[in-house]
Amino acid sequence: MPSANNPTLQYDITHSVWAHNYDIAVHGSHVIHVDNSSLTPGKPDLTFHSGPNSHAQVVGVCKFEHFSTGTKIGLGDPKQPSKMIYEKMLKDGIMSPRYSFRVNIGGYSRHLTWKKTHSMGTGPSGNFKLVDDTSQRVLAVFSSASAFSFKTGNIALYVDHGEPFRLMTLMTGIAVRESLRRRRSSSAAAGGGGGGA
Repeated sequence: MPSANNPTLQYDITHSVWAHNYDIAVHGSHVIHVDNSSLTPGKPDLTFHSGPNSHAQVVGVCKFEHFSTGTKIGLGDPKQPSKMIYEKMLKDGIMSPRYSFRVNIGGYSRHLTWKKTHSMGTGPSGNFKLVDDTSQRVLAVFSSASAFSFKTGNIALYVDHGEPFRLMTLMTGIAVRESLRRRRSSSAAAGGGGGGA
């Protein structure tokens, strides 16, 4: 098992200033572009493209459920509905820093949870670890960057269970980060301040 200092793969994540779209890179090469939409009815909140921009193939979508703490995660392209695989990520409670979902690993459905961590990650705050709830093994760590940076942070994988697992980890990690950002922005706007990244 790789140590916490020796991930099998690391994704670097940046964001744009206005639409707050996300770009994900490995060793400097863009592998996924994420379109962020919060105002278009019927459109996913997050659309993941397997390339450097929104013209690339859609490989996944996330939709934040209104009046709920749940997020609907879809693997695949909604234009091919018969091939879509949907899961739901649930926040354990309104004030809880835990987000749980299921993913197929090796033919078995596994229950995983993103948990806030102070002992892992390289970010100044807001770091999360992805834990297998059965084995308690840490599968990935999301390190958040400074709120005043265009760098969102990075996701380090400590195991590799294949492309669906990698994509699910990225999608749920970005969804957690974006839901927290929107909540902070809403709170700041309600209080008369500006929302941070």
